[in-house]
Amino acid sequence: MQTVPESKTSLASMILGGASRLIAGRLARVIITLAGLAILSRLLTPAEFGVVAITAMMLPLSAALTHGAIEVPILRRDKLDDDEVSSSMWLGYFMIVGLIGIIWTSAPIISYQLNLPDLTDALRLMAFGLLLQPGCSTGEAILRRKRRFASIATLMPLTGGVYVISAIIMALNGMGFWSLIYGQLLSLLTRTLGVIWLSGV
Repeated sequence: MQTVPESKTSLASMILGGASRLIAGRLARVIITLAGLAILSRLLTPAEFGVVAITAMMLPLSAALTHGAIEVPILRRDKLDDDEVSSSMWLGYFMIVGLIGIIWTSAPIISYQLNLPDLTDALRLMAFGLLLQPGCSTGEAILRRKRRFASIATLMPLTGGVYVISAIIMALNGMGFWSLIYGQLLSLLTRTLGVIWLSGV
């Protein structure tokens, strides 16, 4: 009977353990977010949620850009030095600045076409918040490279809690859809500061 080398077994168990932690972290964040949105749905109108739904699409788009420019190169290199990390991060900033320029100039057109006057300011504010994304992606890529999956998983429900609690407080103070946008920005800021601190970027 052929035996499996101990090194391969330990690596497989490490990957499995890391994946299970990430799944648990994402699940906790989803539960927290859904619970918060259930409360916010009683404080905000459907039209206000519509404005936020459009602006929220920028976050996965920016994450996809920085994933290709930052996370993939950092994770694939056998050896990594500070210059390579810095180059990847600045490439991410270059791409995000280009995306911000596109959003800034097209925001009035999108707002006019959808007949949502407040959408212009909402898109432009969220666009500048995307400047946090390269730092967040860099820190998270380094944590993944070091197999510190538990650290990433811990931040997931924490950032979800920051989003929900801050948004509810602001909604109760009459800030309308801005409560959701500022909540998302505070959540992204918390995540960025967290991964930068934990990874030592």
